[in-house]
Amino acid sequence: MIARRGTAAATAVVLALALAACGDSEPSDVGTDAPAESGEQAGTGSGHVEAGADDAASATLVLTGGGDSITLGTDPDGGPAVAADATNVPGDADDGGLVLTTPAPDADDAGPRYQVALDGGDVAVRLDPDVRWTVLIQAGTDAWDVDLTATHVDRITIEAGAGKGTFRLPAPDDVVPIDQTAGLGDVTVQVPDGTGLRWTTSAGAGTATLLGETTEGIAAQTELTTPDLDESGPYYDLRSAAGIGSLTVTNP
Repeated sequence: MIARRGTAAATAVVLALALAACGDSEPSDVGTDAPAESGEQAGTGSGHVEAGADDAASATLVLTGGGDSITLGTDPDGGPAVAADATNVPGDADDGGLVLTTPAPDADDAGPRYQVALDGGDVAVRLDPDVRWTVLIQAGTDAWDVDLTATHVDRITIEAGAGKGTFRLPAPDDVVPIDQTAGLGDVTVQVPDGTGLRWTTSAGAGTATLLGETTEGIAAQTELTTPDLDESGPYYDLRSAAGIGSLTVTNP
């Protein structure tokens, strides 16, 4: 059975909170572009940016702005540390509106920091699988598709809302925090067989299904775990400070 802690009464506000909380993040520019000027065709722009590979063992990726859909994965051939492609972007901005910079790392960064600013459309970002990644999501979108199973993840922070999203994660070698501070609609987190997950929410959710066990009407200040979670070993620690419509945790 799912381990559950938390006694506050759930209310119908939870579901509305999860959907409305997508507004917690900065609104993206998707769909707000002015009518195309003469010679421009809305929704037809594209572009590519990349940052060369280096010898860093760890790095941080920051995504800002927004896109209609965002795919985040790894490059099976290695390649640059970060590469991004945008399609169906309104207007004809250089590089499809993508801007890749390498700002100075924060004090707690373990390596270089790569920041990719998105400007609408459908965006695909690929990472060097040989690097350990910390991922900071500040880009709003209708749909996320994240597959980091071929690399290592030290931390994920979600600071922008999304209608739905799938996160496929690798086996952790420590406790890996996933901090969610913006509202999400329907979220699926796939963890490897034998990998545990603990979820604590200070905002509640409509439903949560952890490895087949479903809980409905989840109140704030609730904690759920996958069955037989061993908190002395590696696992994912999902901490939600904003609402979720539905959460599903699965195995491959």
